[in-house]
Amino acid sequence: MVRFVEAVIVQIGSKPPADISDQLIADTAGMNRASLYRYFGTRFGLFDAAAAELARRWLILAETTVPIGPSRDGPPMSMDSFGPLFELSSKLFAIGGYLVTEDYRSDQVSENFTRIVDTWISQYETAGIAPRMARALAHKNLGLNLARPMANPLVNLPIEDVLDVYALTLSEIRNFETMQSDLGWDRDSD
Repeated sequence: MVRFVEAVIVQIGSKPPADISDQLIADTAGMNRASLYRYFGTRFGLFDAAAAELARRWLILAETTVPIGPSRDGPPMSMDSFGPLFELSSKLFAIGGYLVTEDYRSDQVSENFTRIVDTWISQYETAGIAPRMARALAHKNLGLNLARPMANPLVNLPIEDVLDVYALTLSEIRNFETMQSDLGWDRDSD
């Protein structure tokens, strides 16, 4: 099972999920295609398992490397600090977007993406962002990450533009006090 999951993770780095054939996955895993169905039922079950593994890795990395905290004296948030997460996110959200567009739903997929959103919310609140703003920023990040793989074929989204969107989002996070005040959310208890 691990070999199949790793094969998806390897292939998702170079191809959109819809373009990865079951045979390519089996070949990459060094297994026969029938084993994929025996272990996972369908390709969607396999992609679900791959998303779970990527989410597990993402959550560990997010807890240990993202420099979001209450101190403004620490290192500033930057794209460099998010590099490893950016790579994992690219794969994870490509699979998530694929499963959603294929109308595949599972409790595991929902739980994994909910845990990611909850992690963002917790990190933002730790940085002093009010709960309502933290939830809005976390859900915005979810939408941005899910939209990226779908936007690319529509407008040939260059990586520079993706990085600009992330830089803009980081700037919004750093300027949460002004945004909360402008929206009147600093007066909301929740």
